[in-house]
Amino acid sequence: MGKIHRTLLAAITATLTGLSGLATAGVQLDRMIVYFDADKLPRQDILVTNPDNENLYLETEIFKVENPGAENEERVRIIDPDKMQLLATPGKSIVPPGGRKTVRLVSLNPAPKVEEVYRITFRPVVGELEATQTAVKILVAYQ
Repeated sequence: MGKIHRTLLAAITATLTGLSGLATAGVQLDRMIVYFDADKLPRQDILVTNPDNENLYLETEIFKVENPGAENEERVRIIDPDKMQLLATPGKSIVPPGGRKTVRLVSLNPAPKVEEVYRITFRPVVGELEATQTAVKILVAYQ
């Protein structure tokens, strides 16, 4: 039997929200797919870059994908520390304009018996905006 490993799959989602104000919350990740191999360290780093000229407020959320690829595929948000098999730290961070931060993913179950799939959401958080006219606020989140 080959190496058993945990896999993180990634997809891009975009949210468009109409608000009174105009802003873009930029976030760039250095990679979209991460594999945890059984014979390697149980941690991987993702470099988050903020190309904008304002602070980026970032949150991460972990979802376990049950029945990946099947019709009954389901994404379950993991918030109970006793059930966490994957950790993303820090959960919240501020990336300065033009800056970079590292988000570390740590596998707490380095040798699962079957492959497991997780999705991590990297979501920018933008506060209230003031404007003299109606505009569009664009948030791009990576999952």
